[in-house]
Amino acid sequence: GYVRAVSDTVYEKNKEAAETENKWVIRAMSDDKVIFITENGMLHTVQVNKVPFGKFRDKSIPIDNISTLDTTSDTILYAKAMADMTDGRHNYIMVTNFGGVKRLSGTEFRVKAKNTKYIKLKDKERCTDFLEIGKIEPEIVLVSEAGRFLRFAAADIPEKKRGAGTVAGITMKDEEQISDVFFVWPEDVKKAAKTGDEELPAEEGDKGSDNNRQLLAEDKSLPVDEEAAAKDNDLPTNEPQPAELILTLKNKKQIPFSKLTKSKRGGKGTLKKL
Repeated sequence: GYVRAVSDTVYEKNKEAAETENKWVIRAMSDDKVIFITENGMLHTVQVNKVPFGKFRDKSIPIDNISTLDTTSDTILYAKAMADMTDGRHNYIMVTNFGGVKRLSGTEFRVKAKNTKYIKLKDKERCTDFLEIGKIEPEIVLVSEAGRFLRFAAADIPEKKRGAGTVAGITMKDEEQISDVFFVWPEDVKKAAKTGDEELPAEEGDKGSDNNRQLLAEDKSLPVDEEAAAKDNDLPTNEPQPAELILTLKNKKQIPFSKLTKSKRGGKGTLKKL
């Protein structure tokens, strides 16, 4: 919850450190605002010229000091310059702990107020995930606490206005909540398959093994144990399995993405034993 501002020149000279040491690096003009999205359904705006400007290693200040944010009771999910967020090129997808989902146009975030609601939440409901999307949209996998999985296209989520609530992403029992959320992009699936196609280097222990097999094959004078050979023929071959995208849950259990059938948004999902 701490912020500071530096010039483009200072940022470029310290780009690697800036990217690794900070959760967000936001490019903005001095007359712009920065939008902070929180899990309690609020968006807060801060004038860029209110953020302390100086050297790269200058001390940051709490964002609470220059905004209506209270990071002791709310958590920031997302931050971006208002000009970039509202340029009309992006939509935003949000998911709540009750399995609700919502789509907002970026233009909905152009506000004059210092804070306002971007989503209507129920009692004890909070936004857990906030995602920017462009022309290419992901698939979404929601996992309930009961172990039910639902995979559906982000395109199935209807666009709403800023003050509206959510629609059902996955239908769950009362008091049940979401345990895991995955956004799976087409390039994620392609990348996993491409990685599997790459030839793995031989391990240290395999050096010379091809020559040994060749020598044994050429030495026909060696006695052959026909019974052992027959058993060897029954052994399963170590053929490479097709690579695929694996989803790892918070509890460390895993499931192949391909094992999840694509469904319609709002269903109960499928129970999977992992």
